[in-house]
Amino acid sequence: MALKYDEPAAGPAIATEVIASAHHEHGKPVWGGAGAAKPIAESSPLPARDYHGGVAMFDTGLVLVAAGAAVLVTTAADQWVDALLLSNQTEVAQAFVLTDGNGLSYGGRDLEPKELRAVPFFGCRFEGGVMLGADNADAIRVQVKGTR
Repeated sequence: MALKYDEPAAGPAIATEVIASAHHEHGKPVWGGAGAAKPIAESSPLPARDYHGGVAMFDTGLVLVAAGAAVLVTTAADQWVDALLLSNQTEVAQAFVLTDGNGLSYGGRDLEPKELRAVPFFGCRFEGGVMLGADNADAIRVQVKGTR
């Protein structure tokens, strides 16, 4: 049903919904700046971000962690990490080092034999990238997901 804004005189149409015999204005969400806002529809949904920072999503895929000192497994730019997936490829416990590009350590415990560990970071910012190092070659794989 539509009423006029300033009934009974002519005015813009207002969409209403009748609840308990009373008219209540029925609004439709829009998105955009003044003069350029567009109604939200299935073909034009409300923009949503499932990340905490950055402008582009990234996923490293499973990559082998180098033996020795921590090295970059992402680009050297700031990264907002949603999750790490660590996989021990061996039959023995494996230690690893996790830092950001500035050398800030994120610590952790060893990966158990054949352990697959998902570590949520909920958009934690790693300044200068994500760096990992392992004690042994061909021992640990990592996947990093987030935005940059």
